[in-house]
Amino acid sequence: MKKTSSIFVVLLMFTLAFTACAPKGDSPSLDGETGALKVGLSNTFMYPWRAQMIEDITRLFEYYKGKGWVTGNLIVQHAGFDLNAQIAQIRNMVNDGVNVLLINPMSADSLNEVVEEAVAKGVTVVAFDQEISARGVFNVAADHYAWGSRYAEWLANAVGREGEVVYIEGIPGHPANDARVRGWLDVLAKYPNIKIVGNAVGNWDYPGAQMAASQLLATNPNLKGILSMDGMGLGLFNALRSARKLDRVITTSETPVEVLKAWYEIREEYPNFKSFGVTNPPGIGATALGFGVRLAQGKTFKGELVNGNTYHYAIVKQVDENNFDDFYKQYVVTEGRLDPYIPDEWLSEEQLDALFE
Repeated sequence: MKKTSSIFVVLLMFTLAFTACAPKGDSPSLDGETGALKVGLSNTFMYPWRAQMIEDITRLFEYYKGKGWVTGNLIVQHAGFDLNAQIAQIRNMVNDGVNVLLINPMSADSLNEVVEEAVAKGVTVVAFDQEISARGVFNVAADHYAWGSRYAEWLANAVGREGEVVYIEGIPGHPANDARVRGWLDVLAKYPNIKIVGNAVGNWDYPGAQMAASQLLATNPNLKGILSMDGMGLGLFNALRSARKLDRVITTSETPVEVLKAWYEIREEYPNFKSFGVTNPPGIGATALGFGVRLAQGKTFKGELVNGNTYHYAIVKQVDENNFDDFYKQYVVTEGRLDPYIPDEWLSEEQLDALFE
């Protein structure tokens, strides 16, 4: 998750109730002629991942509009880092009569009151990207704890299950960040010969990660590995290059095209360089829209749920030294994607239909 200058390029390019257990209330009115659904999206801060997320949702929204399932324009509002602003925008969209409300939340718990108000009024609420604990909400999210665990397992093996490591988190207090860090710590606790000697905050962007990594490298001369999450890979590469430790310290990374390009150049210089990235697909937003529309249409979810109302999307795409060449060829050479692009994925209409009846 990054806030580099590439955000401006991307921003120019990219202009619940689980039905069986939702509290009952007066349903918002549908389009009088077609019965189509009015859809709103409450987002928080913006950066390239979110821009691609909104483009994915918009593309699917327009497809559903062609089918007569949704009406008007997708309503998108941004709250920045202001929790109270997100609460206000949710309330405003409910008062404006949305039938389906998608939320990429700022907090796991602090939106509960306003979200439960929406559910009580008959709005289908789907939180995505990270889960919230409000009653009656349907969550669609990657399992961020498992996501973090995959990173920590890879790093533990890459450093030989021993030695000094550090970790750089994104934004403490954010639900996805905190779940990933728990995954890291629980995995590393299984390896008694691995010692965590420091940690820092990278703010999910390249400059923040580079500064954090540079400080950790300077104060830990025997460092063998750095755990990091999406949005910060390029910053770590830059810090390692400046410290002349690209061939001495192993770091986890990510999958955006600009990171793949830097990774490719490093491998040309250091053939034994290793790193690892799991895609955090912006398409999770499109999957959430597919869920929300079907739930609002009265369909019943028949797939597997966690905690009664959470669908965990199983991420497929990941890259390491074993498949890097194929990954790079597909997204950089063959498809020619621009630097901020993140290799994407979401559930197809056929896969969504198979989850409902």
